[in-house]
Amino acid sequence: FELKERPRLSRFIFNGVTKSEREDLEEKIDLARGNVVTDALIKNAAYRIKEYYLEKGYLNVKVDIAPPIKDTILDNNVILKVNVDKGNK
Repeated sequence: FELKERPRLSRFIFNGVTKSEREDLEEKIDLARGNVVTDALIKNAAYRIKEYYLEKGYLNVKVDIAPPIKDTILDNNVILKVNVDKGNK
């Protein structure tokens, strides 16, 4: 058996949101640098983002988390890109 450590979160990038929304989302989804990136972490983040916008009245929100991108600066770290399309209220 050959075991590999799962990559860790280096940083995350939000596209399609304002600065204040980004700060609120960072608190709500509770992502921190150094967390191990798993499928569950990605799905939970997408769910919490959708939940945040549903509370704000955006019923057609679409959240797309791109596949993790290797971080060239840190070894065994990845960058998550979160694309949010709020749609209409």
